[in-house]
Amino acid sequence: MATEFFREILKSQLEERVRLNAAYSLRAFARDLRVSPASLSAVLVGRQNLSPLKAQSIAQRLPLTLVEREQFIASATALGSRSPAVRTLAKKTLDQSLPAKKNRILQEDVFRLISDWHHLTLVKILELNPTATIPELALQLETDVLTVRQALARLLRLKIIKRQAKAYQVLDKGLYFSSKVPSSAIRKYHQQMILRALAALVQQPIDERYFETHVFTIALKDMSKAAERIRKFIQDFVQEFGASPYADQVYALSTQLFKNVTPVRGPTEDV
Repeated sequence: MATEFFREILKSQLEERVRLNAAYSLRAFARDLRVSPASLSAVLVGRQNLSPLKAQSIAQRLPLTLVEREQFIASATALGSRSPAVRTLAKKTLDQSLPAKKNRILQEDVFRLISDWHHLTLVKILELNPTATIPELALQLETDVLTVRQALARLLRLKIIKRQAKAYQVLDKGLYFSSKVPSSAIRKYHQQMILRALAALVQQPIDERYFETHVFTIALKDMSKAAERIRKFIQDFVQEFGASPYADQVYALSTQLFKNVTPVRGPTEDV
């Protein structure tokens, strides 16, 4: 639910800080946000909402972009304002700030909560092996059991997966994300995947990976057309190869199209 965005952001931030520093605690998080531990705990479990003023104060202390900060405040206001009119306006503002819902596309507020690379990879592993145990998942992701538990809990909360007896069911097998809006979450995800691509370049056999780079010239006015052509190729590629009933591996297809030189501004002189 979009109005729970602020709560999920707080949970995600706390989990990330604990992952980076095992000694970090809810009390430390409350101190950094300048709220009481009891109030923060009540907000995290849903017993209490944030007032608009408190949401603004907290948002300033979190690593959010301007758009994400506005969404954080709007989602908190939609639940925490005492005025019905203000709550309605905040909900409308929040809805307008989010991309229109499209089939199988993660909205940016949801993507931000699962922007670490292992979340979507975990979903794909569960598609192939719904009964995988947490230690098995940790081994495949080359991470620790706590990280896997937290990722599974987040995916369950967001209703991307659900638990059935001793197996997980992926509720949408075609999840992907696309946005032209600058976002710290999107940048983080791409940075992580590029680092994994660098590791694959060195560690994986050449017949199990594919790398190719072309350096060429292009008219800047054609960038939007080029980007659209790449998006269409990726969609067609994944639709053709990602729907195989014989799939037995999880792969990543990453593309980068970027300016490969530093623009020279103004006249230059030979030295």
